[in-house]
Amino acid sequence: MTKLVNKLFNDEIVEQLTIWTDSVLGTDKKETSLFQKFWDAKIPHTHFISPRPSNTKLRKEKGLEISTATEAEWSEMKAMIEDRFSPEVKALVAMEKKAAGNTYIGSMNRDGWSKKANSLLGQIHSNYVKRLQTQGYIEAGQMEGKGKNKSQEVKVLEALVDAKNRLNNAETFKSKMDVDVMVTQLEAMIKAVR
Repeated sequence: MTKLVNKLFNDEIVEQLTIWTDSVLGTDKKETSLFQKFWDAKIPHTHFISPRPSNTKLRKEKGLEISTATEAEWSEMKAMIEDRFSPEVKALVAMEKKAAGNTYIGSMNRDGWSKKANSLLGQIHSNYVKRLQTQGYIEAGQMEGKGKNKSQEVKVLEALVDAKNRLNNAETFKSKMDVDVMVTQLEAMIKAVR
């Protein structure tokens, strides 16, 4: 064990720091494994961007990448995360906002817990992009990056997802084909490109 010079660190702090360090190192190994599985399955980092129409519009205005996930896929990913919440947290999130009041579980109240899945998906996106950049995949053009490095498949996938989201959110849409059929066809094309 390292001999401590820092007199502020008592035995309890050293023990907790050791536990935390082991946790971080273990998490890093698990994260690396997870991102490798995403890469092997050809899941682009843009899959971890919210496909909400308001988010897509804002990202387009800023010239940022848009989501390649459908709203159903996004909801499914959120549900997988929320399923890991403790029963107490699930009960708090299910409460009406007024009934929950300012009740905290851990460091978050109802509002914080209800946004936690989105936050974690955003964190996955950021960490996955960093990992890909580190490995040089984006720069080598093996996976979409900003601008010129995007593969044709990614460009088509983004356009299909955007078209599907526009159809789903349109109040009126004139067409010779039923809108539900169009959405189903677009979903099939999105799955085929992935």
